[in-house]
Amino acid sequence: MTRVPAAPATHAQASRERRDIVTGAVTDEARLVRFVAGPDGVVVPDLGRKLPGRGLWVAADRASVETAARKGLFSRAAKTKLTAPADLADQVEALLLRRVLNALGLARRAGDLTWGFEKASAAVEAGRRPGWSRPATARPTAGARCCRPLAGPRTHPVCWGFSRPANWVWP
Repeated sequence: MTRVPAAPATHAQASRERRDIVTGAVTDEARLVRFVAGPDGVVVPDLGRKLPGRGLWVAADRASVETAARKGLFSRAAKTKLTAPADLADQVEALLLRRVLNALGLARRAGDLTWGFEKASAAVEAGRRPGWSRPATARPTAGARCCRPLAGPRTHPVCWGFSRPANWVWP
């Protein structure tokens, strides 16, 4: 059974915007990363947006997270003494990678992810459009040339670039 997300009940829920503490720009919540103050005064990334406390929002790019940590912008925005770990940007990157890989694993278990050219071509020929596909080749240009004639223009997302570093442990 597929669960359809509920439509937003109010206009405020449909268009949630937050202020980026680095640039001061008001931006859509989907383009920001939420941080909260931990009980010990350390900044904690909250990618699930479920941790208690006032959220401190930063643009979802490495430079913004590093700037906020380096300049003490978390303390200024929270109006209390907070410390940001030196590797905060690396923590956010690792959490985002784990979150994406978990979502891809869930899609694979649900049958919405097709891995490899032969499986994707068999799914398309059977009249079933895969929700996601990831060509087996490591070269995006070669895989895109192979998959585009099969699936047509932009019929399903194609995922590139998830190679396994030597020192990385699968979740």
